Amino acid sequence: MLTQASDTLRSAVSSALDSGAGAELAEYLGEEAARDLADYEDMTDREAELWNRETELVLEYNSFIDRSDLSVSTLNKRAGKVFLELISVRNELAELQGYDSYAEYAYEQVYARDYTPEDAAALCEKIKPYARDYYADCYYCGAFSRQFGSFSAGELMDLLRTWAPRISLQAAQAQQYMEDHGLYMLESGRIIS
Repeated sequence: MLTQASDTLRSAVSSALDSGAGAELAEYLGEEAARDLADYEDMTDREAELWNRETELVLEYNSFIDRSDLSVSTLNKRAGKVFLELISVRNELAELQGYDSYAEYAYEQVYARDYTPEDAAALCEKIKPYARDYYADCYYCGAFSRQFGSFSAGELMDLLRTWAPRISLQAAQAQQYMEDHGLYMLESGRIIS
């Protein structure tokens, strides 16, 4: 229903932008949003089918993650099968939107990154010399003695506040900046993105 509602709303806004009051609406929405919505094309039946299947697969995958009655092997087989279908569905959706892969689509449309994959790769190269030591410090901090999903959001933030300064001043500053500006989504850890 959300997919259908979103499509209907976007289509209506696109039509409104083409109306006599379109300039006022565009000003209200902002230049970028107005430009994106002005060119909106209604979803095809195939796109709607794929978006609905994507939602079903994410919910099915998440239901496996919550199960403690499955062995790791069984969990991997069952969840893996769902995940592989999800990859296929998402890649087809991306192709229908003109992207080569879902990764490319998600980078631009889902995550709305303000940096390029090349920027991210350059950053990774810069931190590689330090990553092993940071990982070792984090690994032995006690967070890994419990299943990661068993921590509440508050407990995770407390752990981060405790251990980031022990890693480095820069890690502590990054943690503080992240917290001050709300740049975290701790409740979304079970969602495939």
